[in-house]
Amino acid sequence: MQTSRSITIGGGVTFRTIREHAGIRRRYPALVAAAAEVGAWQIQNRATLAGNIANASPAGDSLPVLLVHDAVVHARSARGARDLAFASLYRGYRASLSTPTS
Repeated sequence: MQTSRSITIGGGVTFRTIREHAGIRRRYPALVAAAAEVGAWQIQNRATLAGNIANASPAGDSLPVLLVHDAVVHARSARGARDLAFASLYRGYRASLSTPTS
């Protein structure tokens, strides 16, 4: 559910863009701070929020911030689209809902 305080960040948005976006800086300073921690500036220029989420690494700098803010992930596949609570995505180390279980 989107509220007046919500923002939508597309999958291809880089961490540099997140760091420099005035609206995100004002409303979600913790996300901006996390974006500044993602690698060196060369990585920040290419790394995306969606990539950080899809990697499912416990070292993902943006992930705790998304969890705290009750983020919702809008996912799309050949089977259709769905909204997922960010907190429900992870099953463990580098494993998400889309990762096959053995």
